[in-house]
Amino acid sequence: MYDMVLFSEIMWMMNIETVKTLVKELICRDSFYYGILNNKQFSIVILINIYCRMILGSDRQSCRFFKNRISEMLSDYSGLVEEKIYFNFASAFEDYTFNNSQDGLYKMENIIDYTSKLELFKISSHLKSQYDNLLAQLQEKTTIYENDK
Repeated sequence: MYDMVLFSEIMWMMNIETVKTLVKELICRDSFYYGILNNKQFSIVILINIYCRMILGSDRQSCRFFKNRISEMLSDYSGLVEEKIYFNFASAFEDYTFNNSQDGLYKMENIIDYTSKLELFKISSHLKSQYDNLLAQLQEKTTIYENDK
């Protein structure tokens, strides 16, 4: 478990290829975590964060891989509601990023709104923060790209 905590804290600072290598090890441990729900939840959260990093890195192939893997893991458990909400949010972010889809943006805003209406304030405030951060990072990336032209 400590290795997962450490990895989740430093993965945003690591080289993307190193992250991909280490996450393969995490995925291989999936069967080990099968009976330990807290570890299973945490490994899914890590994969969702890596999925978001792949989206920001415009790595469509890795995005597909992580999206499919997370979907498989979530289908194994019926009680992972919070993780499913975060995954749906990340999927909408992928749609917005790669397809320039206003529908993806609308879905993210709806997820934030619905979690707030359900009084899931911790989740809604976290998603709102992520929404703002992800859009800011995407805007920064676009600005850098345009300045390099």
